[in-house]
Amino acid sequence: MSFFQILTAAIALNLDALFFGIAFGTKGIKILFKSKIVIFCISLLVSMLSFLIGKHFGKYLSIQVSNHLGSAFMIVIGIFLIIRTFFERDREDVSKTLVNFSLKSLGLTIKIIKEPQVSDINQSGFIEPVEALFVSLALSFDSLSASFSLGLSNLANIYEILLIPIVQFIAISVGNVLAHSLKYLKKFGFANYIPGIVLIFLGVYNLLF
Repeated sequence: MSFFQILTAAIALNLDALFFGIAFGTKGIKILFKSKIVIFCISLLVSMLSFLIGKHFGKYLSIQVSNHLGSAFMIVIGIFLIIRTFFERDREDVSKTLVNFSLKSLGLTIKIIKEPQVSDINQSGFIEPVEALFVSLALSFDSLSASFSLGLSNLANIYEILLIPIVQFIAISVGNVLAHSLKYLKKFGFANYIPGIVLIFLGVYNLLF
C-alpha cells in the first residue's frame, strides 16, 4: 500500500475527530492543548498496539495469504462501518452515544456522547485531560480495527501507522479552531459513510492489484 493510500485511510478514519472538533467549537467549548496531547497519545497507543498484534499474527501466514486476509478484513470493516452508520442515522439516541462506562458498585456512570455539552462533564467550557481520555477512546475504535488489518496484511510499516494519530490530532484541532467555517460539513450525511467506503475501496484495490 502506497503512502498516499495510507494517508487517505488515515484522513477517512479521522472524519469523526474533525466533526467532534467542529461540534465543540460551535458550542464554545475549547479543547486544551494538554487534552489534545492526551487524545494523541491514546490514539497512538491504540493504533500501534493493534498494528503490532496484527503484525504478530501475520508472521504465521505466508505473505500472499496475509496480504489477502488483511485486505479482506479491511473490506469487512468498511462494510461494518457503513451498516453501523446507516442504522445509527435511524436511531439518533444510539448514534450519539460514544462511551457508556458504568461502575454500579461505586454508583459511577460516565457517558460520553456526540453532544459537546455532555462531553464537557464538569461544564467548565473546556475539554480537560480526564474528559479527553474518554473522548480519545471513543474516537480510536475505528482506527483500532483498521490498524490491525494493516499490520496483518503487511501493507504498511509502523512509521506509516503514525499518520493515524497525527491526522487525528490535526483534524480535531482544525475542527475546533475553524468550527464556524466548517460547520456546514456536518450537514452532509454522506460524509459519515466515507470511512467505510474508503476502506472497502482500498481493500478491493489491494486484493486485485
